[in-house]
Amino acid sequence: YAKRDFDQKDSLKAYLIGFRLGDLTVYPVSHGIHSRVIQVQCLTTQLAQIELFRSLFETYGHLHQSPPDRQGAYYLTCYLNRSFDFLLPKADAVESWIKNNFECSIAFAAGYIDAEGSFHIVKKPSTGLCSSRFAVASQDKTILFWMHELFCSLGITAAPPKLACAAGTP
Repeated sequence: YAKRDFDQKDSLKAYLIGFRLGDLTVYPVSHGIHSRVIQVQCLTTQLAQIELFRSLFETYGHLHQSPPDRQGAYYLTCYLNRSFDFLLPKADAVESWIKNNFECSIAFAAGYIDAEGSFHIVKKPSTGLCSSRFAVASQDKTILFWMHELFCSLGITAAPPKLACAAGTP
């Protein structure tokens, strides 16, 4: 299948890295110096995430979408050329070129939030009143603290990251 090089702005690259660190599995199709293809994968039950995955990768390489499994999850795979090597590293860190550029910082945070963020409606049992909550739940402690600092620097009120469950908890 034909593949196109990644040739977009650094802000899209930062967004993709944030999204990757949150939700994507990325690896070379074969190992060694002659590997020319990387595989990007995602498993989701969310139709909006399928549309997002398609919009991000479909123009660059062959994309496969499985039928939904018994739980309604779709398995998405896209085969890309090595111009997407920037997606290979998986570390709880934000690269300095992203941190040092406002537009890239915001793009990275947006990608990570698209992957790990969620909105909740919470009903307080004692009063019956509902409130909304936004949360980013992940195990990437360094990224979460960096995002909290970013939000605070922009005047966005955000609770500091907190432990949701202890290490080793299923």
